[in-house]
Amino acid sequence: DVKVRPSGWVQTAHDVTIEIEGSKKPALTARWLTLTLIERQPENA
Repeated sequence: DVKVRPSGWVQTAHDVTIEIEGSKKPALTARWLTLTLIERQPENA
C-alpha cells in the first residue's frame, strides 16, 4: 500500500511472511511501514 499524507510524507506498507521449511506455522509475519519525506522545490527554482 502507498498513501500520500497531506503533510507531504509518503507512507508505504509491505506485508512480510518468513516461513520455515516443513513448519505448519510461519516464523514471522509483519506489516513493515516506511515513511518518506519528499522535499518540494519552490516553483520558481
